[in-house]
Amino acid sequence: MRKFIMEWIESKEINQMGKYGIFGASTFGLKVLDFLTKNIGISKDNVVFIDNDINKQGKFLSGIEIKNINDLAIEIDRKIIIASQYYNEIEKQLLNLGVSNYFIMRYEMLEYWNNVDKIEELINMVEDEKSIKSIENIIKYRITKDKEYLKEIYEEVHYFPNEIIKLSKNEVMIDGGAYTGDTLKEFIKHTNGNFKKIYSFEPGERTFEELQNTKDNLNDDRIEIFKLGLYSDSERLLFDDTLGAGSTISSCGNSYIDVVSLDKFVEDENVSFIKMDIEGSELEALKGAKSIINKNRPKLAICIYHKINDLWNIPLYIRRLELNYKIYIRHHNDENEWETVCYAVPRY
Repeated sequence: MRKFIMEWIESKEINQMGKYGIFGASTFGLKVLDFLTKNIGISKDNVVFIDNDINKQGKFLSGIEIKNINDLAIEIDRKIIIASQYYNEIEKQLLNLGVSNYFIMRYEMLEYWNNVDKIEELINMVEDEKSIKSIENIIKYRITKDKEYLKEIYEEVHYFPNEIIKLSKNEVMIDGGAYTGDTLKEFIKHTNGNFKKIYSFEPGERTFEELQNTKDNLNDDRIEIFKLGLYSDSERLLFDDTLGAGSTISSCGNSYIDVVSLDKFVEDENVSFIKMDIEGSELEALKGAKSIINKNRPKLAICIYHKINDLWNIPLYIRRLELNYKIYIRHHNDENEWETVCYAVPRY
């Protein structure tokens, strides 16, 4: 993976001899500077920082002056490296100034570079070549934003791919992040209505109302829904419910939700299948289901795209439970990085 990253950087004509402006005088900007000096051999003497914050301009960061982009726009030989979460806005700003000699260095790239050992561990433990290709292409897409990488690995059937997930008539499903009931309807479809129980969890006020409507329309007593989130323990947490399907636990939330651990909530149930799409809380929720997973060894379908390091942290956590799971990675979206899923099924 580091070879791919270096080749990609070289394709952007980043080398020891150039002059550079790092747009983003921030912690991430410093990380980009560190990467460029240590791995490309760029001299700090050939680098300036750029920032739109007038309170930073004229000051120094790591001994390098912070400038206004207007002072550099005429330096056509200086490549601008955008190192900011506001890269879309900065890109438009540069184009409006007539600056075309730039490229975007995303935070993900440095995360992959710094965690290459864990990525290699993940690649070595997955069950098939399709999983390896999925991991590699997801990372390549996140670095380059080239959708061709996603088209090569796109899988249509979400949560229930036939070659991985085999469902029986005795399934007890946990639907974590039930949203409006889309997954539970697919589960019913894939089981032909032959299952034992569904427990659906959705903490959002508005989405839970729609989930309730779905349950009412299905009119099936085997389905139970709960206005709760899943987490490592039972508590109340701040929640941002303004993001629709992306509503999430957040310290900047606009409301509180109740969350529960599955170990405490369904401890006596013989759970056979757990699906989680809970906006970055998947790892915590898995920790809260550790006893159930150890006892029942359910099939798992866990989203691993909300946080960059979920891609490796969640599969590695499952493996370290030492329950002899076969682990697969699949991607179910050919437009962006959403909908990467880690599937885990018992070997016997």
